[in-house]
Amino acid sequence: MENKRQIGDSRLKWGFKRILVIELGVLFIIGIFVLQVQAAVFNPDCSSAGLVAAITSANGNGETNVINLPADCTITLDAINNTADGNNGLPDIATDITVNGNGGTIERNSASGSSFRIFHIASIGKLTLNNITIQNGSEPGAEGGGICNRGVLNLNDSTIANNNNNDFGGGGIYTDGVAVNIANSTILNNSTDFGGGGIRQVSGTLTITDSTIYSNHSAYGGGGININYGDVVLDLVRCNVMHNTSQTSGGGISGNEAFGGSITIINSFITDNQAGFYGYGGGGGISLNFSEAEFVSLENTTISHNYSVSSGGGISHSNTFAPLTISNCTISNNEANNSGGGISSVTTGSAQLSISDSTFSENYAGSAGGAIHTNSLFSITASIFSGNISGYENEGQGGGGAINFPSVYVAGDVINCTFADNTAGLDGGGVHSYGTVNFTNCTFSGNLTPNGSGEALCVAGGTITLHNIIVTSSLRGDIGDGNCDNADPTLTICFADEIGY
Repeated sequence: MENKRQIGDSRLKWGFKRILVIELGVLFIIGIFVLQVQAAVFNPDCSSAGLVAAITSANGNGETNVINLPADCTITLDAINNTADGNNGLPDIATDITVNGNGGTIERNSASGSSFRIFHIASIGKLTLNNITIQNGSEPGAEGGGICNRGVLNLNDSTIANNNNNDFGGGGIYTDGVAVNIANSTILNNSTDFGGGGIRQVSGTLTITDSTIYSNHSAYGGGGININYGDVVLDLVRCNVMHNTSQTSGGGISGNEAFGGSITIINSFITDNQAGFYGYGGGGGISLNFSEAEFVSLENTTISHNYSVSSGGGISHSNTFAPLTISNCTISNNEANNSGGGISSVTTGSAQLSISDSTFSENYAGSAGGAIHTNSLFSITASIFSGNISGYENEGQGGGGAINFPSVYVAGDVINCTFADNTAGLDGGGVHSYGTVNFTNCTFSGNLTPNGSGEALCVAGGTITLHNIIVTSSLRGDIGDGNCDNADPTLTICFADEIGY
């Protein structure tokens, strides 16, 4: 019996030893792992030499790296450091580096006589910038005036300002890398002679939250943001895109020639942007031309006080296969010299314009469609059109004070909508149509055509179906040249018995 007890005790002791060995082994492995992922920390002085040395060391150590700049420090770069994809003021970012700016600034000395961007991020690199300003970069011969990203860029609580690029785009930031993530930051007063005064994106994802894109300029497209060529994803959440200008299309944002991907804008303001200086250039706020994005979606967003020399004061959605969905948005006080004061949607193939629960007010088009000019397949539900004007100052032109459907290819439904106090310079104070349109549960009130006919609705062609329609307080009476005008006498009388007065 005693021998059995001794054997049991020895086995128990061996079990404890085995557990202890395993635990020590696990702790050893964890220790190695911790050593491997532990960040190398650099605290350089407030000098360009100190920052260059820190980045150079970080690139060579194979670790995750943190560089802490002195508080409120301004580092001024006087010379070109390297020529990776153009001229750069700092070493190429070829590993994972976080720079904590602590309210400081990294800038190019504009009086130095040398032109270079501030940062270049290699395809294997990842740069995180926190609480810092990057300014005065200038790269005339390659992409990106302030930053060129081929890898991953994270920007938090920071400012990209007063950077410039000539012929390759991205005055502030150029990216064809994996991703750019921007939060609580400002892209300010950057410019380019190509596309994307603030940011140019040609591939990867661009996510911007709680940030401002302000007063940037582009000579080509996208004063604030330009998307071109790549299978890209752009997400804007709670952002302000304001006071940006483009000499051609997309004063605020342009999605020109974007293939694949998507654009989503939520809870944002696209305001006071301008497109076109030479008689052409659509989309004062947003331009979506020649785009093959899978979808473009705007939700709970305001598009206001934008201007286009051509069409689409707020949004130009043309020559595109990308469907455009607008929900719970306000489109107001936009202006286009041509058609579509709020939106011009002239699309290709089966691209569709879908609008719900939105308000279009006080938009102006010099030609047709004060609020909307579209030849797309469409759906418009539960929306309000008030105080929009088309061509009012130009006698003899300007159809559709609120909406102009200019083509027999237009087809869709208008449901539960109100058209009030809109004015057309020629025909259709509320709506002018050549298309196949079904109106259901809609109200027309106080719409005007001082120089034409069809105060509420002018049917110039196509087929119009009306169900439960109310027309009140129009300027010149009932049927004929009053509330409804049928240019084609073979058409069914517009309102028949379904009108309430």
